[in-house]
Amino acid sequence: MQPAPQPQKPVETITEAETGEGREGFANTMIGIDTSSYLIPDANYTLIYGTDAPMILGFSLSRTLVQVGGFSLDVEGGLRFYSKTGASTLSQEATTFKINPMISLSGRPNYEWKYFQIFVGGGIDWYTYSETSTIADTTGKANGSHFIAGVYLIPPVLDSMLRVKLYYKFTKVTATANSVSVQLGGNEYGIGLSLGFNLFKQGVLSF
Repeated sequence: MQPAPQPQKPVETITEAETGEGREGFANTMIGIDTSSYLIPDANYTLIYGTDAPMILGFSLSRTLVQVGGFSLDVEGGLRFYSKTGASTLSQEATTFKINPMISLSGRPNYEWKYFQIFVGGGIDWYTYSETSTIADTTGKANGSHFIAGVYLIPPVLDSMLRVKLYYKFTKVTATANSVSVQLGGNEYGIGLSLGFNLFKQGVLSF
């Protein structure tokens, strides 16, 4: 007689949700550096500092929370530095205005194709500002909100982990000093480079 077949243990299937792996070319963490033009259009501000938009330097770190096919939801933290020199309307003495740092936190839905990834979102901002002149020095803090939209271009290099970032951001932050309110937010147009990684894969819900 042939021995009775032994029951086989079912093969366990490991899903993407269990491994944290996303689709090909997907990066759950990105760090970046960018430069952008930042325009503060407030009339009280432009009276001293003019209407041109200086270039500012920024750094960013983003992390994906949920990934479903080409769609993903991430959070991004940003750190930027702003400085501009003007002239006092009374004495024409040099006056320097700085926002160091400009901190932002965004929630961003994304959709990724093979060679580009679009995103749109919004969040909150915290500014620490100072104004230095021969008349007086002023410092303060302000917070507000922003809207952001843009695209990552994904060239076929470095396993698609290198990305070129193009974005538009509108920020609304109001500072009040000496009974005068100034809108420090405005339009920002930027370009940068980001590098993607897959870190702590269990922290991403992938389906």
